[in-house]
Formats: sequence, C-alpha cells, structure tokens
Amino acid sequence: MKFQRKPVDTGDIMKKKQIIIILLVCLVTATIISGFIGNKEIKKSPENKDIKNTEYTIAYMSDGRPSKDNANNTDNLTKDFNQLILQSPTKRVDAVIMVGDMDYINQTSQAYAESTVKNIPVFYVLGNHELDNKFDLSEVKQRFATYDFHPKAGPAGSSNTTYSFNLGDMHVVVLNEYWDGNNNGACDWFVPNGGINSDESCFKYDNVSDGGFIPDALFTWLENDLNDNTKNWTIVTGHEPMYPQTRHIGDSLDKDLTNRDRLESLFIKHKVIAYIGAHTHFSNMTTKNGIFHVDGGVSGVYTSIGKGDPFASIIYTTVNSSGYFKLTHVHENPTWATPKSITLSK
Repeated sequence: MKFQRKPVDTGDIMKKKQIIIILLVCLVTATIISGFIGNKEIKKSPENKDIKNTEYTIAYMSDGRPSKDNANNTDNLTKDFNQLILQSPTKRVDAVIMVGDMDYINQTSQAYAESTVKNIPVFYVLGNHELDNKFDLSEVKQRFATYDFHPKAGPAGSSNTTYSFNLGDMHVVVLNEYWDGNNNGACDWFVPNGGINSDESCFKYDNVSDGGFIPDALFTWLENDLNDNTKNWTIVTGHEPMYPQTRHIGDSLDKDLTNRDRLESLFIKHKVIAYIGAHTHFSNMTTKNGIFHVDGGVSGVYTSIGKGDPFASIIYTTVNSSGYFKLTHVHENPTWATPKSITLSK
C-alpha cells in the first residue's frame, strides 16, 4: 500500500515564518531596551555621581577654630555643620571645603562626625593656624589619600596640600599658600611659631606674620592645571584673600602686589569665576575683573570671640547642566532662626 504525501500548505508555512520573525524581533528589541535601561541606571560620571543629577553644590566654611573653645567641646561647630543642607540653595551638598583655620583638625573632624552631614565628602585648605601647631599639617596630608573625586596632586613638595578636582561642571583648585616652592624637606622662609620645619608649613615674611605668597613653582603648577581644565566653571580656594576688606589689609596675598596681580592675571586669562578665601574673619563678596572674590567669614566658637563677624557664614557654589553658576552667602542671625542670604550668579 502506498501512502501519498499530503500537499504542502505554503500559506501556513509563510504564517509560521512571519510569527517566528516577529518573535525574534520582539526578543532582540526587548534585549536592547533592557540593556539600555540597565546602563542608564548604573552609568556614573567620572566623579562617581549619577548622570541623572545635573546640579551640584559645594559648601565652604572657614575659621571655626574649635581649639579656642574654652568649654573644650565642639557643639558650636556641629551646630553650624547641621545647617549645611538646610541652608543650601539646592537643599543638597555634594562636597564641603574647609577654607583654613579649622584647628585643631581632629576637633573639626569630631564636630563633623557628630553632625547631620557626616557622610558628605570634606576637603581641607591649610590656613596659617593649621601651621602654627605640630599636629594639623600631618592630619591634612594624611587625608589627601582618602579624598573623593580623585583629586590631582599638586607639585612635588606640596603634593598633599595643593590639589584640584572636578565635580559636575566645576573645576576646584585648592592652594597651599604657605609652601616655599621647594621640595628639600625644610622651610626656606620662616617656620611658624609652634609649627614644624617643613616645605608645606612656611611663612614668607616672618614667623609670626601670615601673609600668603604664590612661589613660581606653585604658579607654574596652577597655570598647567588651568590649561588642562575642560570644565566651564573654575573655583580657586586659598586661605589668604587677594583683596581683604576689613582685617589683614596689606599682609595677606596683597602684601606683594606684583605677586598678587600676576595671580589675578592668570585667573582672568583662564576665566576663573570665583576665588574663595577667608582669614579676615569678616565675610564679604566683591567682584573684580569679572571674578567673584569671597571671604568666608567665621564659624563655630569664633562667632563669639569678638574678632570678626558675630554670626556664622556658609558659602555655596552651584552649577547645573544648563550652564548656570550661582554663588550664595548664607549667615545666621544669630541662631539660624532667621538666616540671611545673598546670591550672585552668572
């Protein structure tokens, strides 16, 4: 008995092929979409921040000097640290910079650890009083290896106390203005009273004066750093102001006007948006040659010492993806119950 082969239904085969093709297309599309979404959720910027966050804020505080608290506690400084996010114009803070004279550093660190912002990255600028003891320089140098955002080390001889880093569209430079410009292990100018004999702890004029200075080696490093910068907004920080308004006039970076003006010309050339200093204990914001010059005032117990502002100040710089830069100065009046705020923007 012979079996006859059933005629092939070509239409049915075509339908099956179409179904298979559709299923394959759906599978490939789903895989692509899934991979895209997954990458979007985990992809990070070089600063280890989620790329969906396009707004960044840095807070700056200075001259808290918990070592001068006769009660030997850090409550005053912790109180001000607790305001960092509350007073932020964006209600967020991505980094904090201590702009010098936060001696002793271990006390400032304790106040920070006891505050509500203890998990925010913190950076230190050397002030004259960090150098007027035998402890704080080593404390600051040791912290360099732990800093977030992969800071670029400064020149040999100041590699742990001068550095730069990027956050969002901000390029931030921290200068040690008390470096003698050498790398021979000893201060070639004047060793601060009570301090240590080190390249990075050195006063230009005498051992009780604290006028900052930019040696050639530091200027060259800064020039190269600014040449390599690709961010739109550059902020430079250093403890000594370029244009002091109330105290330390003529014995800050303005003690040597030629040296100060060379630095100013470099800032103008590279479109530095702000220079943030401290040291005078009186907060101030001025604009010169298109650059915001800021004095960070005081914080902590130094609001009641009587040698500066009777209120604590916090400075903020904020950038976003639309090319916006905002500089904000917030200060207590006098217990953060009715804070005052001044904003400059570009």
